[in-house]
Amino acid sequence: MSAEEKYNQIAEHLKLTENVTKGSMFGAKCMKINRKVFAMFYQDEMVFKLPPEKHQHVLSLEGAHLFEPMPGKKMKDWVSVPHQEIWEELAKTAMIFLSK
Repeated sequence: MSAEEKYNQIAEHLKLTENVTKGSMFGAKCMKINRKVFAMFYQDEMVFKLPPEKHQHVLSLEGAHLFEPMPGKKMKDWVSVPHQEIWEELAKTAMIFLSK
């Protein structure tokens, strides 16, 4: 399954179960809850707005990094993750974090 197919699968699943809506941010596909973006698909990776207690753990994973939509403009609360096998778990974590 391609990275974009995996993103779409997760978005459809969350849309059906948690009142998630789809949108765009920085020209990329994203998922929102309560009009707040919690995850997006950007350059074959998923990017998540994570709670502080998960942030450092996820950044310690190989290949994970702070999201940088433009060179020199890192977004401190957003982590870009290349590992598809944990995308759904992180999407749910981010969704719960922003649904409060």
